[in-house]
Amino acid sequence: MKLLSLIYKRILFALPEYHLFNNFKKRYFRKKKILNGNPEIFKIGVNLQIKGNVTFQGNFSINSNVSILSSKPYGISFGENILIGPNTVIRNVNHGISLGENMISQQKSGGNISIGNDVWISSNCVVLPNLKISDGIVIGAGSVVTKDLNIENGIYAGVPAKFIKLRI
Repeated sequence: MKLLSLIYKRILFALPEYHLFNNFKKRYFRKKKILNGNPEIFKIGVNLQIKGNVTFQGNFSINSNVSILSSKPYGISFGENILIGPNTVIRNVNHGISLGENMISQQKSGGNISIGNDVWISSNCVVLPNLKISDGIVIGAGSVVTKDLNIENGIYAGVPAKFIKLRI
């Protein structure tokens, strides 16, 4: 049964972004308790990878080749009206890097990720563990978010992401 569920999920998230396919995806999200509420806007591109404790509150659009990976005991929560560009990675854990022990064997570290309402994460971004992204934030293409982005309606960009200016 688990194998059938995995096959279903792989096929479902490989389907193109058409209204009919999005209805199947929406049902899957509800069944897995990833989606709360009844969004008017629900768009998912191909090759979406979502694992673990991830929740969306409302309207969202996720482009192709996006990975949203959560490991226990942490979670990733999204507010309403979220845009996520292609090739973006959002992870709430990192591998240990201490000397004296193989990295693959080390304890992982991490924390919750909270993403507010009306947030746009542009293409090719990386969002790392244990941080909060406030309401109205725009994250520029190719940025790496390593700490809280707490200036509401701010535009952030760079590696690491830094405040650029306020949205007008």
